[in-house]
Amino acid sequence: MSRILGGLCSLFLIVVFTPALTRADPIVVTSGNIMVSGLAGGPVFNLSGNNFSATSLGGDTGNFALQLFCVPCVAGQTVGAGGSFVGLQVGGGGTATINGMTFTNVGYSGNISLGANSFVVPSSLTNVTITVPFTFTSNLNGCSGPCLINPTVFTVQLVGSGTATVELNFSGLDQLGRPIFVFRKATYQFEEVPEPASILLLGGGIALLTAKLRRRTIGQ
Repeated sequence: MSRILGGLCSLFLIVVFTPALTRADPIVVTSGNIMVSGLAGGPVFNLSGNNFSATSLGGDTGNFALQLFCVPCVAGQTVGAGGSFVGLQVGGGGTATINGMTFTNVGYSGNISLGANSFVVPSSLTNVTITVPFTFTSNLNGCSGPCLINPTVFTVQLVGSGTATVELNFSGLDQLGRPIFVFRKATYQFEEVPEPASILLLGGGIALLTAKLRRRTIGQ
């Protein structure tokens, strides 16, 4: 019995005091997406970057402009397409792989910030779709289950950018006869940012082509 108790105590100490895996440098998310749907949905995500991937089935509602102001919003109203999610349940029920190490049944805490341009709700009598650019930053902690009751097993900083697609459902006319809309879904699709070396190579190629054309023009 004493050996069993000793083993359980050792296991407990290992779980509690084993340091979480931490990536110090920000990871650039180059593919995947974040989706927020409905007036009470949290972020569902599928993210991929250098030696990193993470999925989540969704978290708690945050400070998300479309959920706050399109309940409903009216034609001509200016609405932001971004927002933030902060807390112990920014996502959950997913998987993650970091530097070849895979974690399952992951809960997430920390913060997710989506910066996106504002837009004017169009005057339409049908559902509308709007696209705007967005930027993304996150300090994400992965836990071995819901973060309310489980320890952190990894911590990462994430950055990225891409195009946001916002969908609004037409919901009728207000008392002044203006179209009103209810937020349906926003999908933030990540796009790969060209590496600095690729940019320099492209710039050098353009400069070389320009020089050749200039010489040809002078020769004529």
